[in-house]
Amino acid sequence: MTGVVGSDAAAYNGIMTDRSPDDAAASIADKDLQGMATELPDLERELLADRTAIADLVACAGQVTWAPDRDLWHELVYRLSGRRLYRRYRTRRSRLPDDAPWTDTPSFNRLTWRTRAAYLAGALAFAVDYQVCRTCGVGWVEEPHTETEFQRAGLARTALAALRADYPGLSWHTLGGHFREAAPFWETVGATVPGGYSQRPPCPHIETG
Repeated sequence: MTGVVGSDAAAYNGIMTDRSPDDAAASIADKDLQGMATELPDLERELLADRTAIADLVACAGQVTWAPDRDLWHELVYRLSGRRLYRRYRTRRSRLPDDAPWTDTPSFNRLTWRTRAAYLAGALAFAVDYQVCRTCGVGWVEEPHTETEFQRAGLARTALAALRADYPGLSWHTLGGHFREAAPFWETVGATVPGGYSQRPPCPHIETG
């Protein structure tokens, strides 16, 4: 056998003759399976706890901690000015509880919009930007995003339903421009929703930037 000489060859031959590859593989497989078997109950409990925690998060979607758009002083000036001054202002002073499962805060992506988000053990699970215009009776949602480990648990569907409950009587839409693969999602969540989350440009009363 080329590349194996002298004592190395003897050692090599010894290994080959002491145990066949099939026997060695079987031994290793048995050892690994035994180790996995001892760990399996813990893994099952961990996965069950995760599923239970996510289910609890979905169930409490109506319990939202809100942060104001403006602090009290800026809100006063905003209202006294006929909603002209500080319209685009977003306070940075709000401090929400660390354990708040659902929050509603000023959006950092779109001025004058807000973000509904869900957290599990302090980790972001879901977020969506939204805006409403009561004058036109229209609401918009944009960029719903669920973190990978929380997908297919109903967070997006539940969050959108909670928004509709918080702002009843509106026709709901998106600004459009979605990826093609997102079309089935919007068709599913908008099947029985007034407006159907179809594409609609913003009305003159809101800003998208």
